Amino acid sequence: RYLSVSPSTRALGQGASLSVRFGAMSDGKEDDGGENSWIFDYLMSVIKGPIWDAVIMDFIDENCPVFDNEQENKFIYTDMHIKFQEHVDSLLLSQLSQVGVTAEQFAEVCERSRTSRDINQQVYEQIAAMDDFLTFKKLMVKVKRNTELELERQAEAAAAALSTPTAVPAAAAALLTPAAAAATATATAVCGDG
Repeated sequence: RYLSVSPSTRALGQGASLSVRFGAMSDGKEDDGGENSWIFDYLMSVIKGPIWDAVIMDFIDENCPVFDNEQENKFIYTDMHIKFQEHVDSLLLSQLSQVGVTAEQFAEVCERSRTSRDINQQVYEQIAAMDDFLTFKKLMVKVKRNTELELERQAEAAAAALSTPTAVPAAAAALLTPAAAAATATATAVCGDG
């Protein structure tokens, strides 16, 4: 079994799209990745780069609220996964086109060189992971939960800050008139200094 990256009908009329699927190699030949190894090197730098991370995380952050941790998979999860795959396809095609590689050329390179080097295999596995629905759902649920926990932590911190009386720093108190300083000291003593 191998990873076939081939033009898809998902973006029919919008140019080629990538679809990552497992299947059998057509001719059984594999090369050593020599002349095409730069494509995998380039894609690894893209996958590990800030643009990839930002685009993927923006999609996840924007869409994770519809997910929950129930066993049942809702139709909207499938819809989101398809949109995610299209998002990844678009990003990959955009990056590949910057170096003059088409979807068809990349599919051929994947067929011939996906296991010839460790980096090729890593790129292959990263792209394949984007098609795995269960991994996608786990990621969406995890990000949603982490976001909820962070919001709870921030709300607790804000509530704690609001419930603590604030004291006027000594430097600020020195700037007050003697009557204002006395009033501030009395208010601080009555309210407590925290």
